Amino acid sequence: MSNIMKNIVCKTEFCRKKIEYSNHSLKEIEENIKTMNEFILMTQLTNEFYFSIVKAMKESLNIGQSYCVLNFNKYYFSNMPTQNSGWNQSELIIDCELGSPISVAYKWLKWLTNKNNKYLKVRGKVVPYLGNSINYRIIQSNYRLSEYKKWGPIYTRCDDYLRDSILIEFRWDKISDDKKKYFIPAQEENTVQCNNYCKHVPDVKVISVKDAEDFLAKVFPNSRFIVNNEL
Repeated sequence: MSNIMKNIVCKTEFCRKKIEYSNHSLKEIEENIKTMNEFILMTQLTNEFYFSIVKAMKESLNIGQSYCVLNFNKYYFSNMPTQNSGWNQSELIIDCELGSPISVAYKWLKWLTNKNNKYLKVRGKVVPYLGNSINYRIIQSNYRLSEYKKWGPIYTRCDDYLRDSILIEFRWDKISDDKKKYFIPAQEENTVQCNNYCKHVPDVKVISVKDAEDFLAKVFPNSRFIVNNEL
């Protein structure tokens, strides 16, 4: 092989590797941005609603109910907030490749119920996770809450007018065998197996605490993330 041909082959190989490295780097950058966006979204949703959930649970306990149903504005699950400005400056989550509002809601519920989540905080302060006795489900948009009963809520189906909100039911009593398939128990795993009638999300992967920790360590290499475990 002549020197000219060798040079051409070497340059071609160099360019090919350079392109492969660039594509790999770009993919890694995109994944890191997605990880940070999801971390910000989970944190801001917690800032916004954590104490509302806790308050609703306490009020239900005070009247002897073992469940509560909360109606969330879908806007918060459809738009990507900023870390400092919240939803004052936002873009659609679909543009950030974070999924649908329903999948975001499932990810957030896993975020709230993961006992190993060091980053479960409200405005920078560590808060307790929602414990293992809690089960939850997201109600289909063609069902409306029509009545509260001692033993549980009653939903009415309405296919003509879909509800434009995220309706979540929390329970902390023993769920009958015929209804277990509709609920997801609080657990440590990061994957939600959603085998209920909602048919929204068959499998949802939520950002893991380790992913968040590794990425934050890359972004802030000289910082230590100390978590207050006294709560």
